[in-house]
Amino acid sequence: MLESGGLHENDWLRSLYEIRHKWSTTMNKDILDLGILSTQRSESTNSVCHGISKPTSTLTDCFLGMKKIIARWR
Repeated sequence: MLESGGLHENDWLRSLYEIRHKWSTTMNKDILDLGILSTQRSESTNSVCHGISKPTSTLTDCFLGMKKIIARWR
C-alpha cells in the first residue's frame, strides 16, 4: 500500500506498517489456535444463545438465561 500509493512519507501509515505483526492473529501463525476457525467459535456461541432465547425474548430474558448457563458451567 505504501508503494502503490506513494505514501512512504505518511508517518501514520508507516508506523502502522511497522507493527503489522499485531494486525490480526489470523495472519500470525506464531500463536497456537489448534485449528479452530472463527466460524466454529461463532457457531458454538450461537448454539448456546439459541438455547436460551427466542426472537420474541426480552433483553432481561436473555440475560437471565445466560446467567443460568454460566452458573451451570461453573
